[in-house]
Amino acid sequence: MIVNPFLNELLQIIFNNLDDDIGSLFSLLFVNKNWCENAVPILWRRPLSYDRHNFEVTTKIKKIIPILLSQISLQERIDLELKDIPTKTMFDYVSFIKQFIRLVSL
Repeated sequence: MIVNPFLNELLQIIFNNLDDDIGSLFSLLFVNKNWCENAVPILWRRPLSYDRHNFEVTTKIKKIIPILLSQISLQERIDLELKDIPTKTMFDYVSFIKQFIRLVSL
């Protein structure tokens, strides 16, 4: 199926308006592949800034670190495979991150 670039642009405009609504953005991932591809970059723009009242930052970090580690070099992946860290992901999540917290207090 060929997706019209205009449709992607419209989806991005709409999805960007949901920037602070993690639940709605997350549910868009399951509509279809095209919606997922347009929602993931928004979700990963500020991966630790959502749901501040529902999750502690350390809980988010524990969930996000394996995904970020999966983006590292081949040699580092080989070393980490022994620890059961996933080595392949569907998206290049690191490229979407625009804002990250300082880990000074951890």
